[in-house]
Amino acid sequence: IERIIGDYDLKPEFVYGLYTMGQPELKANVVKDLKVGIDRLPKNLRLSEDTQSMGDKLLQAFKASKMSEKTFNNGRLAKGLKQFFKDKNPTIEQMVAIIEAMNKDVWHANYPKPKGSPEAKNYAENFAEYYEDILSK
Repeated sequence: IERIIGDYDLKPEFVYGLYTMGQPELKANVVKDLKVGIDRLPKNLRLSEDTQSMGDKLLQAFKASKMSEKTFNNGRLAKGLKQFFKDKNPTIEQMVAIIEAMNKDVWHANYPKPKGSPEAKNYAENFAEYYEDILSK
């Protein structure tokens, strides 16, 4: 995960969010410790080939999307995606389809961008709108 952060010059909060999908949330201080080599991962965090594969697919979907890196490279978006995954339990294919369906500014027409800085909850609700679109097709 650290190699991916360095290779793509992405924020650790974003990358850890993608690569720990379905796993416990990593607190900001844990991510900072990991950056300097201190391993304080939660005992119940289970990284596997499945989490690696899911993270790889999600990262590639974001990199290939119409969104700018500045738009998607943030921890709140990743936390929102994790919350959406926990709430709705979509397949990885559905999650990739959601990312592909997003336009440059991320926000679904039925869920306009919140005023101020969006929180993870706003992103999760926004992903749910795209999910409903995909399920209805």
